[in-house]
Amino acid sequence: MHEYLSPGRFIDSDHPSVVEFAEKHRGSSRDPLEQAIKLSNCRCCWVRCSAI
Repeated sequence: MHEYLSPGRFIDSDHPSVVEFAEKHRGSSRDPLEQAIKLSNCRCCWVRCSAI
């Protein structure tokens, strides 16, 4: 499982700006599922808003 969660060639998940974005938008919940949902919703909004 570790290889799928680690940064790679196309996903730079340990980049400081990615980490900052995730920490800012994940919310205060400690539940990984709730955090994932919040980040997913935020990402979708960001993509829609930045494409306008």
